[in-house]
Amino acid sequence: MTTLNKVLIGTMSGLVAGVAIGILTAPEKGKDTRDKLGRQAAKLKRKIEEWRGHLSNELDEMEEAFNHEIEGLKDDVRQKVLRMIEEKKNKKMPEPSLS
Repeated sequence: MTTLNKVLIGTMSGLVAGVAIGILTAPEKGKDTRDKLGRQAAKLKRKIEEWRGHLSNELDEMEEAFNHEIEGLKDDVRQKVLRMIEEKKNKKMPEPSLS
């Protein structure tokens, strides 16, 4: 689990707990409390969907950037490996010593 996930889960848990405690301790009728809970839940759901959308967009951008960078790396690394192999093939190995 990434740090971002941990922060989001902690934030959401604290938000939900705070809202629930605030509503449940308020001196209102049961129906009013349920209505208030419903409105708060809908508001929280919209906020979560908004965050999810932002995170999804950011992750898509990061994936695109990563894929772009890795394409360049593939060719670069491939060329370096081939060059190293060629250098090793061309390099004379010393004759083994029997002493």
